[in-house]
Amino acid sequence: MTTPPTTDRWDEPTGATPRGTIIVLAGRGESPAVYSRFGRRLSADAYRVRAVRDVTESVAFSAQLVRSLVAESEVGPVVLVGSDAGAVLALRIASDRRSGVAAVVTAGLPRGTGIIADEYAQLDVRTACPVHRQVLANPELADPRALARDLPDGLTLPRPGDITVPLLALHGSADVVATTAEALSYYDEVPRARVAIVDQGLHDILNDVTHRSVAASIVLFLEELRNGGVPTIQVGEAARS
Repeated sequence: MTTPPTTDRWDEPTGATPRGTIIVLAGRGESPAVYSRFGRRLSADAYRVRAVRDVTESVAFSAQLVRSLVAESEVGPVVLVGSDAGAVLALRIASDRRSGVAAVVTAGLPRGTGIIADEYAQLDVRTACPVHRQVLANPELADPRALARDLPDGLTLPRPGDITVPLLALHGSADVVATTAEALSYYDEVPRARVAIVDQGLHDILNDVTHRSVAASIVLFLEELRNGGVPTIQVGEAARS
């Protein structure tokens, strides 16, 4: 098996003015290439996207790498997007008020313990998207049994009150890696959290069948962040006031 790269990158189209930097923190067993579709989609909207592979391989190394990418970013705001274990590390980094991170997006926040090891069963709990299932089934790109592993001892959630930046939390209503109730029990205590529950969504919510809608919700969140926290599109009562 070829060792996947530590990071991958997708830049804005030639001639476009970059609108910010997105750093994707991959989950258990994932290479950066798992997020190629996601990265291309956001980069098409002129966001610079960087992806870091499986953060559980070395939590300390991954944390330092992400901090280096934040420090080296030439275009702000800088936003962390974490999936599975990557969501936990993204929250830990953002809980440091000196991190330079403007906001966080989390997807599929996991519980600390692993689940079934069978690779076919893991595919079924991760995604219903046929294209993404093909990606996950490629051993060059992802470990098909990764979700059976517990999170490393050094990778735990920070205190909710320590996360003071805006947070968009995405979670599938059918996620069994961590249920909606488990995720909400944490997010409800985060001061600036906005939670989006994806109907019938599974664990890999960035790459599930609703990946277009999920990506669109992230772009709206990013554009609102650039607009000083004010929604760029006003609907309902807000539009009439």
